[in-house]
Amino acid sequence: MRWIFVLLLLIPLSLSGCGLIGFHYPNFIDNEPLENPVRVRAIVGEDLLELDDGRRVRLDEKVPLAESLIRASDNLVDIEPRGTDPDGVMRGKIYVKFDLAGHFCGTPWAQLIRIPLFADNIDRYARLELRSHR
Repeated sequence: MRWIFVLLLLIPLSLSGCGLIGFHYPNFIDNEPLENPVRVRAIVGEDLLELDDGRRVRLDEKVPLAESLIRASDNLVDIEPRGTDPDGVMRGKIYVKFDLAGHFCGTPWAQLIRIPLFADNIDRYARLELRSHR
């Protein structure tokens, strides 16, 4: 009788080592990656952001899809200022909140049979610098 219990325990464990059975599942946790978020009121042209607090920030370079990335970030950005132009426009690194849930590889949880016993906690959002990623 004890051997049956041992076999019932060892077989799934050995199959999980082969990658056929998995006991872990992804659990996305809502987090706030932006340290000091500021709302973007408007995007002027291709490289100028007007913020709710009255500041204006210029992008260092033209960023494809900048408007859609800011919109996906709930119009919130994080700014690390580097200086100010002679016309009073601030320059610096600009970060947006990027949703990883739709862009996360599911390979660690792609077993034939998944028995969800253990949660792998994963931050849902990441802080992404708004720049041209070449």
